Amino acid sequence: AAADADGSRALSPAELRAFFLSHPAAGWARRPLKTDLPHHGAVVDAASAAAMTVERTVVRARDVWSFLDTDRDGAVTAEELVASGRRWHESLRAAAVALRERRRRSKDAPRTTPHRP
Repeated sequence: AAADADGSRALSPAELRAFFLSHPAAGWARRPLKTDLPHHGAVVDAASAAAMTVERTVVRARDVWSFLDTDRDGAVTAEELVASGRRWHESLRAAAVALRERRRRSKDAPRTTPHRP
């Protein structure tokens, strides 16, 4: 609701981008990547760091938009939000299953080097 600036009950790419850039609930979208941290303040001046934050946030909004707009009609409806949430949940579940299986296989694999306690 907060992102739907025009009250149309559907989000546009511009509304999502504005929400990501300014709303407190979207602060996660403006956070630097872990790989950005060593550069801020050491090599990059404050103005450049701020510009990088805006650019990164706009890219994140675009990426989220491409995930949410499932029918590619240029608007995200409540139904699409629900469907996207389900897809996201299913992908997280599949990733967790794959990680558990990889760990199990790794644990069961024969050791090629002597085990050291």
